[in-house]
Amino acid sequence: MRRPPRPSAALGGGRSPSGGRVTVRVNGRRRNLPEGATVADAVRLLGVGREEIGVAAAVDGDVVPRDAWGRTPLREGTAVEVVRAAAGG
Repeated sequence: MRRPPRPSAALGGGRSPSGGRVTVRVNGRRRNLPEGATVADAVRLLGVGREEIGVAAAVDGDVVPRDAWGRTPLREGTAVEVVRAAAGG
């Protein structure tokens, strides 16, 4: 019995050639994250708590609403910027 063909990584299925990891830039630093990582994972990587206020995230220059962080996947080469508001003047 023949096995069905493996899904193509280019079509979003299967594992990436990098062994299930993606390389992204988080605040300018190269990071290797597990395949399937989300914006929420990148934010946590920086030590930002789930309920912390005054935090914004952007993917490739586009702001991602906080309620979408956990469902916004990161792909190979993605640039993520995470910023915290600072009080004062």
